[in-house]
Amino acid sequence: MHEMGLAQGIVAVVEDVAGDRPVERISVRVGSALAVVGDSLAFNFELVTEGTPLEPAVLDVAHIAGDGIHVDEIVLAGGDVIRRPGLEVVEAAHAAEDHHRHPAWL
Repeated sequence: MHEMGLAQGIVAVVEDVAGDRPVERISVRVGSALAVVGDSLAFNFELVTEGTPLEPAVLDVAHIAGDGIHVDEIVLAGGDVIRRPGLEVVEAAHAAEDHHRHPAWL
């Protein structure tokens, strides 16, 4: 089940961008070629954020054609929005190999 690694990858991207700021919502696009089960991704996201500043965040998932997973928008507590459409998420198991794929947001 690679949904756990993807959830960890989403968290890593959001933490890089939001830092310690509380997050309300995260919008991601998931390519159908990844065969991600939405409920499983949401469940694993809840597991990896439990007890962290991201715990209250809602994960909005849009399924699209393609083979990637991308963070498009992060809504911070208080309503500030960070939009960086197309930031690719690297599955956590491969993050060390592919760290160069994450562009700088700040």
